Amino acid sequence: MKSKKMNHAFHFRAFGPGAAAVLLGVLLCASCGGAASSRRQADTVSAPAERRYSLPLVPGVIAEPSERAEYVLDRYWNKFDFRDTTWLADTAAFEQTFANYLGAAEMVPRSRAAVSLGDLFAAASVEPSMYRRFAEVAELYLYEPNSPMRDEELYESVLLVLLDSQVLDEDEKVRPRHQLWMCSKNKVGSRAADIRYRTPSGATGKLYGLTVPYVILFFHDPDCGMCREVAMRMDASPAIRKLIDAGRLVVLCIYADEDEQAWRSHVAQMPLQGWIYGWDKWQTLRTQESYDLRATPTLYLLGPRQEVLVKNGVFPAIEQMCVELDNPVTNE
Repeated sequence: MKSKKMNHAFHFRAFGPGAAAVLLGVLLCASCGGAASSRRQADTVSAPAERRYSLPLVPGVIAEPSERAEYVLDRYWNKFDFRDTTWLADTAAFEQTFANYLGAAEMVPRSRAAVSLGDLFAAASVEPSMYRRFAEVAELYLYEPNSPMRDEELYESVLLVLLDSQVLDEDEKVRPRHQLWMCSKNKVGSRAADIRYRTPSGATGKLYGLTVPYVILFFHDPDCGMCREVAMRMDASPAIRKLIDAGRLVVLCIYADEDEQAWRSHVAQMPLQGWIYGWDKWQTLRTQESYDLRATPTLYLLGPRQEVLVKNGVFPAIEQMCVELDNPVTNE
């Protein structure tokens, strides 16, 4: 993904081999009891650095994965010393600890995770430098476009906490206030903002002028390799092709920057059938910030009357929704 920011080395080992097995084992596997079982549950998820932070021990009598996740979430920070600023010097260990926490948060209702995040920042407020570091990693993992854990709805709850904080001064609240404003745009269930565009032939079109029931809104950049890969995958997708052939879907591919020649050269290499190519000649998308375009590709799936069905989605999520649109579940 082409981002306006430098890529960060995210610490997601909790979701790969090794640490993932421990974390998911703790949350998903209820024990039958016994000392050996207790030792397994008490295993530590560790960062590659020497510093380690242990997961809470989940009683074997708690069997439901969601209940086990809630148990971990409620107690995750109990042994963390928020006044110990030596954590701030160990980026890998600190971020790994936070990523593991988010792994548990992903397994509970979002409202419950939001409460837990509020409790975390309340506890961190005893040490301003620690509070600010948690704010940074929350933005990095929940809001950064390249983060596999990106979750704007959950990040909104963090922003509300930060804006109500007594730790941050008003200058420090400018950034979260703007982020909250951006998160409020084009939410799932709302009507997407209209887009005016110029086609390669010179005609002018608008998103609201499209009459098909469904639109994949694809913001791209000619220099973005991932954009080309996603375009090829969309063009090869049987589910998407079926909807296009049935006249139920178009792909509206929008270029929001100023290099018209690069855009025209790029369009010549892109799929044709069922795709509409538009250039924001007037730079309205950038100046009005009607969409969050911090990185490309950015994908939306829109339904009838431009209702947002998927916001900032990854391709597999868009494709799966298209499969479901082609095969709706009916209650008999």
